[in-house]
Amino acid sequence: DFWSALGGKKEYQTSKSLQRMINPPRLFGCSNKTGRLTVEEVPGDFTQSDLATDDVMLLDTWDQIFIWVGNDANAEERNGAPKIAKDYVDTDPSGRRGLPITTIKQGAEPPTFTGWFQAWDPKMWETDPLGRIRAHFSAQS
Repeated sequence: DFWSALGGKKEYQTSKSLQRMINPPRLFGCSNKTGRLTVEEVPGDFTQSDLATDDVMLLDTWDQIFIWVGNDANAEERNGAPKIAKDYVDTDPSGRRGLPITTIKQGAEPPTFTGWFQAWDPKMWETDPLGRIRAHFSAQS
């Protein structure tokens, strides 16, 4: 018979990359610059430079939520983000419940987080952008 010629019926192999295509990761910024804590999705394909060091960011990878805390995030953002992440999961129309929510600090990102960003640069925040530009031009003169 057909199936036995192929080795029998088995479970379909699932793939992380296929899951990403079906449920792509989403990045949100949590900020209280307006006087109240707001959440906005980063549109399109996000990169490491979309992580605002003066905010808290939420990364939804479908099977996990990361709370990324920028070094310059204020206390209201730091304290409000876990509740926002929990409310986000609890009200998700897909019915995902009980997802792990992991808080990580800028500069201490694990591979399970950085892997969602193309060409992650662990030294990106070691110098300020203006300092890098000055160093570039002073090296050329």
